[in-house]
Amino acid sequence: MLDPKTFICSRCGECCIKYIVKLSKADIEKIKKKGYSEEDFVDIDKNLPGPTKFVLRKRDDYSCVFLVKNKEGISSCKIYGSRPSVCIQYPFLKKNVETCKPVAFSN
Repeated sequence: MLDPKTFICSRCGECCIKYIVKLSKADIEKIKKKGYSEEDFVDIDKNLPGPTKFVLRKRDDYSCVFLVKNKEGISSCKIYGSRPSVCIQYPFLKKNVETCKPVAFSN
């Protein structure tokens, strides 16, 4: 089990590629304060359940628009201090987390 108190991100960037990140209105406003317009980072996913349909925009390679990788392959977030709440909570979005690597979800 991973422990939130001792977890250290390896900065592989897989979560920034494989997950769809839902955005709250507060997330959007926080990112806009960094100087980005909604057109820069917000998409709408009509297939998502619930009222919130705003998601973080992905590039053609499915990576988050704010993901950057250096020459050594270490991933960083351009808006780390203002990243969406779900990104702050990751990978501890549920109890008993065994890995931070993205896994397929089942119903």
